[in-house]
Amino acid sequence: MGCVMRRVVIAALATVLGWSSAMPAAEAQNYPGGGTLRVGAFGQASRVELSAHGTNSGTTTELFTSAMGWGGGVAAGYDLRVWNSWIIGLELDASLDNARGRANSARGLNSDYFASLRARLGYNLSPSWLLYGTAGYGLHGLEDRGQGGTTTAPTKTYGTQGGLTIGGGAEYDLESYTVFVEVLHTTYERWSFPAQDIPFRFNVDDTSNLFRLGVKFKIGYDYDHDIYARSPRRY
Repeated sequence: MGCVMRRVVIAALATVLGWSSAMPAAEAQNYPGGGTLRVGAFGQASRVELSAHGTNSGTTTELFTSAMGWGGGVAAGYDLRVWNSWIIGLELDASLDNARGRANSARGLNSDYFASLRARLGYNLSPSWLLYGTAGYGLHGLEDRGQGGTTTAPTKTYGTQGGLTIGGGAEYDLESYTVFVEVLHTTYERWSFPAQDIPFRFNVDDTSNLFRLGVKFKIGYDYDHDIYARSPRRY
């Protein structure tokens, strides 16, 4: 009896193992549908143009400066495939910046950070290449550095201005991640503040141009790569 039971158990195990080896490996699927979630990081070069108009009792002081800077940041976004080769998406990014402009020998206007929330519309030129345009709302963190005294540190005034951001870029798909290059231009609303070191009120007009190079990693299950695994269409 024991010998018969042993044979039955062995046969059952062999059957189960045979079924397991024939089954395909399970793949993680964090979300369904034709969209792709990405997070990444980038390096950044910036050019900031600032013009400040200071007024006091009818006297006007004009300060103009442009500065180049370097920095880096992070980005996250979601893209949804529509109309076969087209994608629409939403992108959120934030970056630090070190552009430092000298308006005169005593006063500086400095760039501290950028952030934006933008929509994207892109088109696949090939299975791997995506070109896209983008537009949204951007923020720019600024610092006015005034003149210090013989026993006091230079004064500092901080402001954050918003404005329309437009731009475009290109991405190259490497299956689990993409590399991208992007250019953004933003014109911000006027920054108005009273200087802390002199009796002037300044109005600052601000524009920025950003060049970015970075990488974005795909999070979760990439549905498109299953759908188009044997097709020339993918991103």
